Amino acid sequence: MLQKIPWKSGPAEPATAGIVSATRTEVHKFRDMPAIYLRGLRLRSHWPETPGAVGVQLATEPLKRTTWTVSLWSTDKDLHQFVRSQRHIDTIGPYRDRMSVAGTTWDTDRFDLTDAWAEAQRRLAPGQQPHPSRRWGRRGLRSSRQAGAKLPWPSRLMALQYRFFKLVRHRQTPSAARRPADTGDFASLRGARQCLIVSFKQSGEPIATPVNLGLADGKAYFRSEPHVAKMTRLRNNPSVHICACNIRGKPTGPMLLGTARILPESDAIRAHDILRSNWDPPTKMMELFLDRINVPAVYIEVAPQVAAS
Repeated sequence: MLQKIPWKSGPAEPATAGIVSATRTEVHKFRDMPAIYLRGLRLRSHWPETPGAVGVQLATEPLKRTTWTVSLWSTDKDLHQFVRSQRHIDTIGPYRDRMSVAGTTWDTDRFDLTDAWAEAQRRLAPGQQPHPSRRWGRRGLRSSRQAGAKLPWPSRLMALQYRFFKLVRHRQTPSAARRPADTGDFASLRGARQCLIVSFKQSGEPIATPVNLGLADGKAYFRSEPHVAKMTRLRNNPSVHICACNIRGKPTGPMLLGTARILPESDAIRAHDILRSNWDPPTKMMELFLDRINVPAVYIEVAPQVAAS
């Protein structure tokens, strides 16, 4: 049974929506439990001064050498900044090799602490495969491939597909990433089945990726596996460039400015229907097969950046 420490609030006002983060830490040896637990309490004491932190609760299972956390954040960016903060790194770093940490996050429209704990225990129960996008390392959140974890077989199958499309990618795709982009609506995307999404590394380097496209209400939609590098770039910087392209990534329209938003699970069905309405028969067969084998997916909405009048 979990022994929980009371909920500790941060500087933000109580919120019903945000990003829930949950972690399960298994300490390798009993002798390290007191020091790691005290470090967790010390980190928790700084919660009121942590930007974007709404609240946190810790729990322990001493006989299992396990600690848990559930926290609520205003935005995904706030969570990432905390994980990469020097205070977090200094707290966890000395004991990183003496424990195993699994983590998961999800969007919520209405936060309930009891439900959050139930969901955390369901996702992170010992023996279950952690969510592929959530592994905590010395430098914070990183992909399971970087952390040395083995991806589930549907994602490994997708990795082969990515390699194939990279081999046949059009020679103009890399240079298209560096094209200047203009403000305006997405009228030029109508009739296209694919588009180039240009996302940006922290260094500012642009990376162009062809994706299947859906359009509705003047916005573009696509989906992706949550652990791929493109999603990391979008979480760090939601500003994107977008243009119509063919299946090999050859640009067929002007480059436009957009703002990407990772949709909550409550909007996934609508986004899926928008995408499905634009699939041609071969794409539909492939995408429905991927749905059948449960390839993990998140949905992204891209809104145009329109010049101010």
